[in-house]
Amino acid sequence: MNQNELRTFLDKTEAIIGRNWLENATSDPEEIASYYSKLRKFYHKMHSQEGAMHFPIKPEEGGSHADGLMFHVKDLDETVKDMDYKKVIEFGCGVGFNIINLARMNPNVEFIGYDLTENNIRIAKERAGLRNLKNVHFQLGNFDTMNPKDFEKQDMIFSIEAMCHSKDLDLVIQKCHQILNGHGRLIVFDGYGTQKSRSADEDTLRAADYFSKGFFLPNPQYLDETIDSGKKAGFQDLIVKDYTKNILSNFVRFEDGVKLIFKFPWLTKLLIKFKIMPIELFRHGLAGLYGPYLLKYGFAGYFRIDCRKS
Repeated sequence: MNQNELRTFLDKTEAIIGRNWLENATSDPEEIASYYSKLRKFYHKMHSQEGAMHFPIKPEEGGSHADGLMFHVKDLDETVKDMDYKKVIEFGCGVGFNIINLARMNPNVEFIGYDLTENNIRIAKERAGLRNLKNVHFQLGNFDTMNPKDFEKQDMIFSIEAMCHSKDLDLVIQKCHQILNGHGRLIVFDGYGTQKSRSADEDTLRAADYFSKGFFLPNPQYLDETIDSGKKAGFQDLIVKDYTKNILSNFVRFEDGVKLIFKFPWLTKLLIKFKIMPIELFRHGLAGLYGPYLLKYGFAGYFRIDCRKS
């Protein structure tokens, strides 16, 4: 998508759902939970039958979808083993793809999966039970409102495309610092706005807003602000790796699929009106439609942030 096409799709988006609706769409915890519950079957069919909901990180040329989904797990497994960590939490565990794989690979490590969605926790427990895993447990909760005193000290906290849903990331990072042991670390894989996005033109800012609404993100998050939050919380060393190019091919395929529902805006509008197409699915499609443009032109990126206490 180039800039001329961007304007066309912005106009089509607003013709389908209305600019007022888009500007006022919210992302409360209940809506986020509903979003993941209603789209779980879509993810299962189109993305991962094993329950992964994150973007695959693949080589720029080639690489399988399944291997890309396992990249995060293998990366984290290496850290757990290298540091001899024994207690690990995932914030935003979904139905358990990452934490269950890590528990299977590290039978002597205690894992906790923490998630906002009751249905996700139920499924994750079932999946862990089927594998007879005794070293992983699941807990329902909201990391925005959690009390660090309710947790035992942990060696590592990780989050994959989940902390973007926080209404106060600065506070969540502070809480993570309190939960971690003295040698602990917080590792986050997520998408962030770049410095370039702050001076973007009006159309790009609209696209970024609709992208955020598509993923039910309550607030825009920027890489530099997130790094500053880590430093302010007390993390001594923050290491950032850029994986934007490694998720782009999958995002472009997402975009190609979404463009089909914009071919006949009047039909899509009717499908939404009569509740044949769930509004959550259309809204999710906005992330797929505008994400590649923002990534390709440097307005957003996908990063691994490793925050170390010592």
